[in-house]
Amino acid sequence: MTTKSATLGQINATELTRRAAKALAGVDEITSTLPPLFALTTQERRTSNGRLRDGEEEALLAVLDVADHVPEAFRALGADGGGLNHHETGRLRDALKRGLALDELVAALEELTRMLRDSQLVLSGDARRSVLAAYPIAKAIATHDDVARTKLAPALNYYAAPARLAARRRRDRKQGGQAP
Repeated sequence: MTTKSATLGQINATELTRRAAKALAGVDEITSTLPPLFALTTQERRTSNGRLRDGEEEALLAVLDVADHVPEAFRALGADGGGLNHHETGRLRDALKRGLALDELVAALEELTRMLRDSQLVLSGDARRSVLAAYPIAKAIATHDDVARTKLAPALNYYAAPARLAARRRRDRKQGGQAP
């Protein structure tokens, strides 16, 4: 059994798969602990007003303080036409605080996600570099060895696909009268 202190370069794939499944159960626990979360579309996320800058919460709360102090000046802004009354400012304060309550969790999970992706890149990159160096040799062997050609077929198909697609596009443009 590999110890917990083993690095990703030392641990075998079976043990890492086991640990990843255990960690995934932890993600399920996080998800079940929280109330249902919102899911925005890419466009909604891109255009959201909810991305607060550092320190902006205090600025927004200061505006709400003034709305509580002089509510008659904010009468036209209320959701029900009754102005930004104390009930409305309380709801807005609570919404800000609920969004900020997720800050530490979001930061921790973003950092974890970044490290997981970085680990994938390192592990896959190391393997890919070595395997791609072997590909031309395997391809040369496959030209005269039927068993090797059969075993290598998935790689041959995968790496030839972009060239086939480009050739198909050139042919389609030529048949359509468009310049390549």
